[in-house]
Amino acid sequence: MRKIILISLFIFLFLLISGCGNVGTTALEPTPISNPNTTASTSYVKDDVSVEPTASPSATPTLVPTLAPTMPPNDENTTSIDNDAASENAVIEDEADSMVSVSVNECVIYDDGGIKITLKSLDTNKWDEQELKLLIENESGRNKTIQARDESINGIMISSTISASVASGKKSNAGMTFKPKYLTKYGIEVISEIEFKLRIIDDDDRKLSFNTDPISIYTSAYPNHVQVYDDSGYTAYDKKGFKVVVKKISDNDSFWGSELSAYIENNSGYDATMQLRDVSVNGFMVDPIFSCNIVNGKKAYDNITFRKSEFEDNGIKDIDDIELVFRFINDVSRDGSFNSEKINIEF
Repeated sequence: MRKIILISLFIFLFLLISGCGNVGTTALEPTPISNPNTTASTSYVKDDVSVEPTASPSATPTLVPTLAPTMPPNDENTTSIDNDAASENAVIEDEADSMVSVSVNECVIYDDGGIKITLKSLDTNKWDEQELKLLIENESGRNKTIQARDESINGIMISSTISASVASGKKSNAGMTFKPKYLTKYGIEVISEIEFKLRIIDDDDRKLSFNTDPISIYTSAYPNHVQVYDDSGYTAYDKKGFKVVVKKISDNDSFWGSELSAYIENNSGYDATMQLRDVSVNGFMVDPIFSCNIVNGKKAYDNITFRKSEFEDNGIKDIDDIELVFRFINDVSRDGSFNSEKINIEF
């Protein structure tokens, strides 16, 4: 009997020490050993994606994003973005569609000092811009860059884009482009006349750079088309060949802050730049952004912009009255520049 009890006790102690059956103990988890020939039982993260282990080494790992979306897509926001994009595209298409197609005759518009520039066509490019296509030939013996200055369409000052670098002995097809949003803003639906000066820049010696005389290009719409000018608003100045008409622009239509639109006519007999001096709004001195270049015999649309920060600092909620002085700078002879009297505008 004693022998049987001893044998039973020995068996119990053996099982207890070996840990078989997890009796009275917690089995220790073995430390994984890295082995390139085996598939681990844990997930590895690489470049923010989790590679889940596969059933066998030959299977292809499946990439699963580690950060799943916590919220479903916002259908309302998505629709809003799509609608905004569609609206913007619609505006661009409307601006392009509003332009009446016209043509020009191919001709040489400049030929002097080894620089020859030929007008090829007037077309609408893939960005819906109106583009004057030019062939530039440089036999001057010097490297040149061709730009434009003092551009106008139908008598209205407008900016263009052109900067063509042409090495000596080479040719270049270049385009002078006009953005549709400005054509629409200025009420230009038919291009009848384009005028500009060429800026011919010497790449090695800027002292040799110069502006050409004005160059006029007439389209198939000339002279039958009559351009209409929007001169509605308050006539703030009409003396010495200059006429300035201003009106308020809604704050919702302005990116920078409160603005006034200005319509300007220059019949002074000289090219001029118009600026502002001694400006106050509702009795507070402010420093608006405005400088408008306007060639003699032309018209211009421009904005007088007031900074939001200046209005906030002075507690200005809206423009009730403005006092200012117009500065007219003679671009040919500064001796002919002058200031207007103080002008008060009430809205």
